[in-house]
Amino acid sequence: MDTCKITVKKSGNLVEISQPTPLKMAFARKTPIGIETCHAMVLCRDFLNDIVYWNRNGGGGIVHGFKYNIKDGPIYPDQTMMLLKLSSLKNMKADQYIQAGMELFEQLEQNVGVNKTIFEKIDDTHVLITGDKIWQKYGPLISIWTCFLRLIPNLPSWKTIDWMSWVQEKYNNGISTHEIRYLADPKPKCVKAFFESAPSWRQIELENSGFDKKASIHDIHNFGFISLLQFPSPLVLAFSTAAKKLGII
Repeated sequence: MDTCKITVKKSGNLVEISQPTPLKMAFARKTPIGIETCHAMVLCRDFLNDIVYWNRNGGGGIVHGFKYNIKDGPIYPDQTMMLLKLSSLKNMKADQYIQAGMELFEQLEQNVGVNKTIFEKIDDTHVLITGDKIWQKYGPLISIWTCFLRLIPNLPSWKTIDWMSWVQEKYNNGISTHEIRYLADPKPKCVKAFFESAPSWRQIELENSGFDKKASIHDIHNFGFISLLQFPSPLVLAFSTAAKKLGII
């Protein structure tokens, strides 16, 4: 991309824990002069669940110091656009990230029936990601998509290795970033199954799951894909029931 201005919104006194892979991200929109985030950049992907919920139901709020109002930064309704900041990553610039990301998503998304995820270099420390709108439909889906985005800096070449075997080997040897643990643990293997059972899973509807109803934002905040397995509740019942029928979990 030609030189462009990056405008990042602020969000009060954000409270979030450190991450093994310090990749910052935010929903973003293109402007006539560059890129503007819809909210403050975050390390913790749970805040993205909040953004998806507020955009589905209108309004905004505050959670763990994170402030957002849909009027100030609505996300695109027809695509999932995310700005990533790589400056805190060791030994990885935009070109390397994009190459590894393209190799990974080429395998993940083939025969899935979604629009291809596009990686676009803004500068050496910023990458713009554009994916199918399905990824921002519900918390678990944005959680899965961004989990893989954050896993990219930890990957070997996907063309020369069985990726699930590699993840399992790392996990067995005690190398366990959050993302590797999620993918290697026997229960959360539904992540890989989401892609392998596609396009069937794209038909899962969660209209009665609670994501379209008034709910505590603190429940929504933790409504990622791991919640489907670890925290059975009315909020995730519809999704987990449909997933079991498909053999995902």
